[in-house]
Amino acid sequence: MDGKAVVETLEAMAASLAALAGCAGRAAGNGAPAGADLLRDEADACLDGLAVVAGLDARIAALKVHFAAGYAHAAAAVAAPALSPQGRTARDMAVTAEVACVLTVSERSAAALLGGVGRPDGRVAADARCAPVRDRVVAARPGDV
Repeated sequence: MDGKAVVETLEAMAASLAALAGCAGRAAGNGAPAGADLLRDEADACLDGLAVVAGLDARIAALKVHFAAGYAHAAAAVAAPALSPQGRTARDMAVTAEVACVLTVSERSAAALLGGVGRPDGRVAADARCAPVRDRVVAARPGDV
């Protein structure tokens, strides 16, 4: 996502917020014509509002990915080259911890979001820990719980 796409996404979000305000007003009964089915109008307004919120969620998720990747690239560019594998791991852990803190999510979630951004080998340190859990989930059958 480039700078122009970010601006377009933010403009679309502003339009979505305006539409959401209209849905909230309709759900509260404001602006309903006389003789209309008020409960049906309220239900439709609520569903319309949920659709707008779902679109906003997707746009916000895209922006989170964009800014997290931007931070990871900037942090990698600013940091001194790691002289050892431990140094590289520590640097990656620091970037992951910063993103986790800002988004108020776990470090595992932040590592999954970053997906190896900023690392020359493209790996995520949490992959080795996640593989056994992923294999158990894939192998699980109904009734195995």
